[in-house]
Amino acid sequence: MSRFSFLIFFFFSLILPSYSQEEIDFFVLIGQSNMAGRSFILPGDTNRLQKVLLVNDELGLEPARNPLNRYSTVRKDDLSIQRLGPGYHFGKKLTELTGDTLAVLVNARGASNIERWLKGSEYGYYEATLNRIRLTLKNNPQLKLKAILWQQGESNRHNPEDYITKLRKMVSDFRTDLQEYILPILIGEMGKCNIDNDSIRA
Repeated sequence: MSRFSFLIFFFFSLILPSYSQEEIDFFVLIGQSNMAGRSFILPGDTNRLQKVLLVNDELGLEPARNPLNRYSTVRKDDLSIQRLGPGYHFGKKLTELTGDTLAVLVNARGASNIERWLKGSEYGYYEATLNRIRLTLKNNPQLKLKAILWQQGESNRHNPEDYITKLRKMVSDFRTDLQEYILPILIGEMGKCNIDNDSIRA
């Protein structure tokens, strides 16, 4: 090997590792209080999760621990009401099944109806979440967006007539704006314990 060839080889050996980071599955969790988390955090749910990373307020990744919604850019100001939500056990179970590391971004807002999550709403929840997703992906190129998890409906349980139309619009807008045209959107079911949820569940 000539000296020039050796220098080229040495140069690429230095820069290539920075572009060969392991791909990490990335999930976005949005919705109202059901997703933000309102259940009490029990002692068994206080530990940091192994292999689950949480997007923080600086768009970095840190070990996930409750409450997961504390870095939300649309949450209510009172941090004490951000408690245990479905994201904690979702991440825990998925890593147990796959053995892989994953990352979650939680951007939920309690008591928010679907109208506030539509693109162009005066509340700006859609735009705030979209911006956070884009910046997270830009700052963490090892992340691969896998799905959006949507847990909402309680605030629309008494006017469910056009809920599906609005939900489809929100889904279409996220897919288009993220240029992920077949991005899975996982819809959480409303609890069966309250009969007032029956219409929105249907």
